[in-house]
Amino acid sequence: MSNIVSALVQKRKVGSPTRKGILMFMASCASDDGSGVWTSKATMARDLEMGKRTVQVGIDDLMNQGLISEVGTRRCAHGFTIEYRLNLAAIKALEATNPDRPKRSETTRAGDAPVQDAHPTRAGDAPQDVQEVHPNHTGTIQEPVCAADAAQHTHPAFDEFWKAYPRPKDRDGTERAFAQAVVDGADPGAIIAGAKAYAAEEKGNERQYLKHSANWLKAQGWLDHEAGSKSDGSSGDVVDLYAGLIKAGKRVFGPKLSDEVRSALMSRHGLTAEAIDAAQVAA
Repeated sequence: MSNIVSALVQKRKVGSPTRKGILMFMASCASDDGSGVWTSKATMARDLEMGKRTVQVGIDDLMNQGLISEVGTRRCAHGFTIEYRLNLAAIKALEATNPDRPKRSETTRAGDAPVQDAHPTRAGDAPQDVQEVHPNHTGTIQEPVCAADAAQHTHPAFDEFWKAYPRPKDRDGTERAFAQAVVDGADPGAIIAGAKAYAAEEKGNERQYLKHSANWLKAQGWLDHEAGSKSDGSSGDVVDLYAGLIKAGKRVFGPKLSDEVRSALMSRHGLTAEAIDAAQVAA
């Protein structure tokens, strides 16, 4: 926590109570230079008593104002989280909440107080060994288990699942179930292939006899079609899905991609081994 950054943010007008609260929270996580802010959006939403979507929109607004910026990602127990930096120069340029007042000497006509060398307690200097300390000391809020944030990194794959599943219902609940399945190690391509197989199997049945999408995911319904959903490295759905994610700059969650899938990504989609490795995030 940096009292310097917190005091600076507290005395500046950000333009919205929501954005001010988010920026104050991030300041409490930052080092003195504004760096080292990585904390779960779910944690921010819980501590600030806001909706998670409100926090996401507020962070986007702060980035558009140039007050914060993304500097990279950090690994955590269930994938990665985004690291931010507070742009102190931009924050200092904001309008102050309390404009400067006249100096006290101008109103009291008191003279300058002489400089005193004596310590107020008349105690001598206490020697202290110099210690090398990382700017993010142990008091800085560390990233908790970030399963709650995994959904925002699985949107492309989830959209594909949502379109493929024969009875989609409760998009938010389904998205959380999909993200949790990915965090637990399920292959997004296998889930999507299982949804397509389930749709083909139940074709002709009335919708009320089909499982809701969230319940199907929680019951690991794709495992019932696992044999038909595994990629041989050359079939279209899974390889094309991964290629779309990587080309869009998205992360690929799940087990390490097989040599067959990597070969298909390079030969059919022109991806390099470096691009594939950079996108792969093991669950």
